[in-house]
Amino acid sequence: MDSKTPIKADQNNKPARILSVEELRKLLSSIDFSIAPKTILKPAQTLMREYDNATGEQKEQALKKLDEKLNEALAIVALDKHNLIANALYRDNYRTLSIEIADQLIAEYSCNTTTEKMLAETASWAYCRMLEYSYRLSGFIQIDYLSAEKNGYYNALSLCVDRANRQFLAAIHSLRQIKQPKVNITFKAHNAFVAQNQQVNAQQDDPPTEKNNAG
Repeated sequence: MDSKTPIKADQNNKPARILSVEELRKLLSSIDFSIAPKTILKPAQTLMREYDNATGEQKEQALKKLDEKLNEALAIVALDKHNLIANALYRDNYRTLSIEIADQLIAEYSCNTTTEKMLAETASWAYCRMLEYSYRLSGFIQIDYLSAEKNGYYNALSLCVDRANRQFLAAIHSLRQIKQPKVNITFKAHNAFVAQNQQVNAQQDDPPTEKNNAG
């Protein structure tokens, strides 16, 4: 297209405006996507009002719609309820245990920030994964026959147990590091040492004054 070609006008004979990059960014940031928390909570508020005002069969239908929308909204509070991290486990009893461990770790380390809660969840998930793999491994060892497939699966489970254990220890270590109180150290010294091009500054007394014995 020739650079001198005029911009096409709309039906109102107004030239089409081309948005700048910054304007496009601002426009995109103002859009609420379907999975955004605000997009999920707004209809939940409407459904809550409909449920309160409904009666009879309408109330049951409103409750069903409200329940579906609230299930979608549960992800918003997953960091406090630990429901999503629990669903990453296979067995229900381990899911229940992971939620309990996460709550106990949060209480033990007084987790208040998002990072601290995420580490507590990671530690609880890794610990329960280690239990899951260990349970499978113990049941697998009881099989009498030997085969290449069994040995390969045995090695894979052993690696999974070891990996989950290291993930648990790493999460606990990071949580302890974050919660460790800061230590302020103040010291005074006469000597200062520098790593490269080492320089030593030592406080020295004034050299003794030589006495002049002549005459």
